[in-house]
Formats: sequence, C-alpha cells, structure tokens
Amino acid sequence: MEKRSLAILSAVCLILASCNNEPATSTEVVTDTVTVTKTDTVVTEAPAAIVDTAAIVAFYEAEHAKKKGTPSKHQGKKVQGKQVTVDSDPVFLTVDAMPSAPAASTAAAAPEKIVVVHDIEMYYFIPDVAASFPGGENAFDKYLADNIEYPEKALDFVQSHTVYATAYLDTDGKITKVDFRNKPTGFGFQDEARRVLLNSPNWSPASHGGVAVKSKITIPIHFQIK
Repeated sequence: MEKRSLAILSAVCLILASCNNEPATSTEVVTDTVTVTKTDTVVTEAPAAIVDTAAIVAFYEAEHAKKKGTPSKHQGKKVQGKQVTVDSDPVFLTVDAMPSAPAASTAAAAPEKIVVVHDIEMYYFIPDVAASFPGGENAFDKYLADNIEYPEKALDFVQSHTVYATAYLDTDGKITKVDFRNKPTGFGFQDEARRVLLNSPNWSPASHGGVAVKSKITIPIHFQIK
C-alpha cells in the first residue's frame, strides 16, 4: 500500500513538473476598430466687411441719384457778391462698409438669411419707421438756409460740393454725433455741416416694433455757389 502511494505521488510530481516546463500561453483579445464618421453642418460666413471709401461714396451717389428731392424753395443769399444756396435731399440707408463677396458654402443647404437692422451700439439703420425732421424736407431746407454759413475758403475758391453726413440720433431724436466716410475737401464743408446738424432741433425719432430707438441716417447736403 505504501509503495502504491509513493508511485501515485511520483506520477503526480512528474505531471506537475512537465506542466511547469511548458511555455506560457497568452489569450489574444482582438478589439475591432469602429470608425464613427460625424458630419457637421458647416456654414461658411462671408469675410468681414471692409471699409472701402470709394465704394461707399459711389453707393451714396447712386442712392442720391435715385432720391432727388424737390428743388428747395429757398433761393439762398448773396455772400461776398456770390449767390450761395444750401439744401438737402431725402435721407437714405447708412452704409458703414461694403460687404465683400460671400464665400462658397460647404453646407448641403444654404444658410438662413439674416437681416441685420442695427449695429453693435444699437443704432438702427433699418428701423420700422425712420427718423424725420419736423415739417419734412422743406422745413429742414429752411433750417439749413437760415443757419449754415458758407465756408469762407470755399467762397474764396468758388467751390461747390455735396457732403453725405451720417447723423446719429438718440431715442429723443437729438443728433448726438455726425461723421463722414469720404475725406474732407479742405474747404470746410464737412465742419460746417457737422456744426449745423449738431445744433438742429430734435427730429422725430425712429421706431422699431412700436418703440423709439436710436438710429443713424445719411443726409445729402448740397453747398452751391454761383
């Protein structure tokens, strides 16, 4: 019995020894690579608008040609023996920059059209109701005729000119700022137009959605001398 037990024990030891001498095996876990393709809708915006003075002035002149007002009933006055008149034409849309051509969109569908009606400072240039001078264009021409002083240098050199004044109005219709996109001529037309506009009576303010809003308008003002 003892010999049999020893034989069995020896056999077990031999089996264990042979197992320990076998090379280790490894289990390979294969992970499939799953590629998920996500297609985003890409809307390519137009490049930032660039201020192009020549293009803006050309735009103003084209708009002005389409909106010639009625001739002023104010015959002007004589200054230094010269007949001078100053009047205006109807206001029109203010343009700060001419947009460049839009880039081609990579989206499947065209992006939704967005109409911008005011700038970052909340000055509306496309309000529901535009600002207007009390009494209309003729009343405004009378104000100009009564208050503008023809620039002395322009008188000396017999110069006529049309300025396109951008007027910024607050919610009470008061003009708080005036600027010009085209360069000054050096004869004082812009300075005089700015002075008179800043001192004008309050306009009827623009409104949007039934609420008075800040706005900006472009006013063509003609200085003429004969």
